[in-house]
Amino acid sequence: MKPIYVSISNTKLKKFKGISFDIPARKTCPKAGECAKVCYAVKLARIYKGYAAKVEQNQAFTRSPLFVDEISKEIETFAGEYFRIHGGGDFYSQEYLDKWEQVMRRFPKVKFYAYTKSLHLKFPKLRNFRLIKSRGGRLDSLIKPWDYQSKIVEKNAVLPKGWVDGSVDDLWWLKGKKCILRKH
Repeated sequence: MKPIYVSISNTKLKKFKGISFDIPARKTCPKAGECAKVCYAVKLARIYKGYAAKVEQNQAFTRSPLFVDEISKEIETFAGEYFRIHGGGDFYSQEYLDKWEQVMRRFPKVKFYAYTKSLHLKFPKLRNFRLIKSRGGRLDSLIKPWDYQSKIVEKNAVLPKGWVDGSVDDLWWLKGKKCILRKH
């Protein structure tokens, strides 16, 4: 049986024909902080055993020397305009991030984006990649006011001025917004 590498099941991604690649959040978020207590990807893995198996398989596959070529084939198959790296999970090493840089360079017309707390890594500066720095981790001090950023807050929290609700729209960053407030 062929492993499933990419997903179109995220409801926010379906709105704009986007696809994503997920890995296990608990194992791959080395800089997680308070967010670990409310992580939706961890909850999904607990509730849906099929999802848990898929993301475990995906993580194992990221270590393969074939990862760059195989994930590239999957991206070509779906031909989506937007690709979310990690609906669940994070960049767990520089080597893994470097593989994603190779993939992104192959698809200059695809808009890649990723939320991360792995701010200790050296991220590529590519025209087709938007990095969203996620608050709630152990490296929040590295997030600058002008960075694209996200934060998980309570469901009924009032949105501060300049922040948008990312639980409704995952492409807020295309509209020139600098920040996002994701409700939980």
